[in-house]
Amino acid sequence: MASLALTYHASRLDSEAVRLAHKALAIDPDLVSVRILLAERALENNDGPTALDHANRAAAVEPSNASAHMCRGDALVLAGKDGEAKVAYQKAIALMVASGMKNSHSERLEVVRKALADGKLPAPRVPAQRTAHEKAVPPRSTPAPRPAQPRKPPPRTACSPGDPLCSTF
Repeated sequence: MASLALTYHASRLDSEAVRLAHKALAIDPDLVSVRILLAERALENNDGPTALDHANRAAAVEPSNASAHMCRGDALVLAGKDGEAKVAYQKAIALMVASGMKNSHSERLEVVRKALADGKLPAPRVPAQRTAHEKAVPPRSTPAPRPAQPRKPPPRTACSPGDPLCSTF
């Protein structure tokens, strides 16, 4: 279920992704990737407390997860906790650099690095700061419905005597 939630999120089917993510957390509350997905969705909706809750849980379960610390930093900026945000961002950058990590946070990483180098904190993340792929795909909230296929009657294989639909008798 967690994998399906992540797939829906990657496909911009966010309402389905969130629904499945919550179901997955009901089964295993320590799913780091699902916690990060929910933190990112909360950040995109400017819901700092929810984002911080999920990011904190993800970072507690997997302290070496750079994405969890990046989400923590973004959530802390929304909460106005600048000092803690700076520490979280520095941790995320250090983990990303140490692991050579190249992922969807690379654009955000550069924004954060530049802001910290200038002695500032980055602006809160908004949907416009999604990756190039995500920008190219229009948002959808549910899977597109499949077109209805008309049902064909089964083919007739033989006529029986007296059958009014059979012209050969």
